[in-house]
Amino acid sequence: MPATSPPSPNNRPSTEELASLEVFQGVDLGSVQDLLNHCPLVELEPGDILLQAGQHHGVMYLVLSGRLSVHLEGPTTDRVATIQPGSTVGELSVLDESPASAFVIAENQVRLLAVNEVAFWRMVNVSHDFARVCLRN
Repeated sequence: MPATSPPSPNNRPSTEELASLEVFQGVDLGSVQDLLNHCPLVELEPGDILLQAGQHHGVMYLVLSGRLSVHLEGPTTDRVATIQPGSTVGELSVLDESPASAFVIAENQVRLLAVNEVAFWRMVNVSHDFARVCLRN
């Protein structure tokens, strides 16, 4: 299971770091900053499994640093995609309440911000730009 860190000023992503994420392009960060401040950080080591196919997660992860690999059949099968910093993973599970469709594994040390369903939908409600970007991706 990924290690989560409680929100603290020392390990929070900066406003500049958040603004660089694709999901926040064109979004007024001030409208969602309070919600993001309560989202835990997740740190993964190489080989850690973030998502397992078939399991419900209900969390969208914002990739702050590191790389994740996507595997369809199992964690040891061939990689079909790589998720880079600035991307999101898990948002489909939040949008349609479906289980994860693939295994997502840390390729190296990874730092993520975990946005649970409640925070996700609150951000959708306070920022139409955030909602539009999520639907576009």
